[in-house]
Amino acid sequence: MSKEHSMDIVSKINVQTLRDIIQTTKRTVTNRFDLKDKANQVDYNEKDEKLELTGVSNISINSIVEIFKATCIKQNQSIKAFDFGDILPAAGATVKMSAKIKQGLDSDTIRKINEMVKESEIKVKTTNQKDQIRVVSKSIDDLQLVIRLIQSSEKLDLAIQFDNLK
Repeated sequence: MSKEHSMDIVSKINVQTLRDIIQTTKRTVTNRFDLKDKANQVDYNEKDEKLELTGVSNISINSIVEIFKATCIKQNQSIKAFDFGDILPAAGATVKMSAKIKQGLDSDTIRKINEMVKESEIKVKTTNQKDQIRVVSKSIDDLQLVIRLIQSSEKLDLAIQFDNLK
């Protein structure tokens, strides 16, 4: 009787972790002397999965982004999960920047991952499931090889996680 092992390759962000990161960023921004102005804000729109950064100048927006990125790193959240836009003028003397949260694997990324796995000739089967990939193998060691292969890849510009390793 051969037992099969499986795992899911996904790209998602934990909402609670994101809220913690945003809350820590807000606290840091309000405590920093050079960013104490009320116009410097970080807002999260859960419906649109967007971050809205508001500041009094380009320098303050860039500082807020750097604080946000540093907080992500401290919380073990990949910065690749966020797509930061351009700095745009807003109401009054403020500027805005929006950051889209990238969740789920698109068809192009799924194709790249499947090609990488096939080229590596590791004995696994992959199946596409909407916005994730299920990888099945008889050996758990082969699944770990796939994990290392994907983590070491330079082709992917996405935060990849591995779930349900059984």
